[in-house]
Amino acid sequence: MFPSRWPVRRAIALTTLAICGVACQQGTAPRNVDAGPPPPEPILPSPAASTETASFPEWAGRLPKTAPTVKPGARVWATVPQRGTEMASVGIYTVEGIYDGQLSLTDKMGQGVSGVPPAVVHLAGKTGKLAEGAIVLCYAFTLPGALARIAELEGGKEIQVRYDWAGITKKTAIYHAEPPREGVVPLAFVGFPKAGTTSRGLLIALSDTHGWVQTSSGHIEIHEGSALEALPLPQSTLKAGAAVRAYAWATGYRAGVITKELEPGLRYRVKLEGNMAERDYFFSSLIPSR
Repeated sequence: MFPSRWPVRRAIALTTLAICGVACQQGTAPRNVDAGPPPPEPILPSPAASTETASFPEWAGRLPKTAPTVKPGARVWATVPQRGTEMASVGIYTVEGIYDGQLSLTDKMGQGVSGVPPAVVHLAGKTGKLAEGAIVLCYAFTLPGALARIAELEGGKEIQVRYDWAGITKKTAIYHAEPPREGVVPLAFVGFPKAGTTSRGLLIALSDTHGWVQTSSGHIEIHEGSALEALPLPQSTLKAGAAVRAYAWATGYRAGVITKELEPGLRYRVKLEGNMAERDYFFSSLIPSR
């Protein structure tokens, strides 16, 4: 549940286990023998005193207070905060209901999550007329909210995509695919300032003044809306000699020129500006030069 009463339930469970442990160590008192006074009543945290507020991510507490824009039964993208961290998971869900202005969602496996703020729930895009080789925004359990290229598309079967995994091109079946979004809009990849350069992340929520961005590490950062950059979509085909901006999480975007196509439409070798050595990049990390 998000948010939930798990601290209360956990405290009750732990207290029960502790009492049972003491009984097991001491043994069961014989009949008609005074076993002493009963143990004191456990002191349980009240809902108001539980740690659920303290563990609630700071970024989630600053989300804009918006009314739900989706209806029960709708298929949506949602970003669910991970308790105790500034990270979150992005996924595809079905809206089960709306309670007190918050959403109750269910994933593909039937697992539910409740109390999700409307600001991080967005209607999923239509699959549209996709074709093999098309660039898509997709979701799978191991590929949440990523850009990939369709590898296999056959009626009645799961869509297969090729994606980057730590510098290796892999193929997997996905649960959802749609054309990628462009501009400073939720579910689009945007640029944001970081350490003197431009970094890249998935925009999960947007207010009149700020944007909530999931970084490559999975953390959520809040940036002023005016500082966010609309990134062009990766090109369908790239050739040697093309000027590009290449992204890596440690360096942000750097200008460079493609020197070699390693895997057609997927992976390229780029000579970066300055004295930096050539590096290999997946297509989703390359955008046209300014």
